Amino acid sequence: MAVSPSTNNITILRGEVFWKTSGSDRYEHLGNCSNFSMTPQVETLQHYSSMSGYKELDKEAVLQVGADIAITLDEITAKNLARATLGSTAAYTQGALSNQTATFTNVAVGDVYDLGYTDVSIDSVTDGAGTPVPYVLDTHYVVDTAAGVVRIVAIPGTADTAVEINFDVAAVVSGDDRFSVAM
Repeated sequence: MAVSPSTNNITILRGEVFWKTSGSDRYEHLGNCSNFSMTPQVETLQHYSSMSGYKELDKEAVLQVGADIAITLDEITAKNLARATLGSTAAYTQGALSNQTATFTNVAVGDVYDLGYTDVSIDSVTDGAGTPVPYVLDTHYVVDTAAGVVRIVAIPGTADTAVEINFDVAAVVSGDDRFSVAM
């Protein structure tokens, strides 16, 4: 290093951020980190001599050392989400199923219904009455097939207050890089 002042000492600090969980023997890359700050926290105990006419600080002992760390990550992965919420991850799997039915009562516009599975394909949505009134995709309901949720956006004029959703479920194996996050 050059002696100050020198532009040879100026640097733009950048780097990669890795995380190692206590008890683990491996580090994991956290992805792009747009902000990282660390503020040391040191707790001390001061001791003063009383052998003269005034108190003189003669010892300062460190009791505890820690740090406040703030990290802003741009890559929201299951593991990063679990870290942020003090949760944990587990591999997610589900078997393929066909001809599944979910019935919900007291349906209202704006309600969102979880089918209990991911990667679903909707076969039909009706009011489930003896003479079923069909719901039309993008008119009466929208679906997030990856998440397995259906949102009611309108109710057909002659439908009763229930909705019956018939759907199929795709198989998901842990190798598909899917994780569930438990908090």
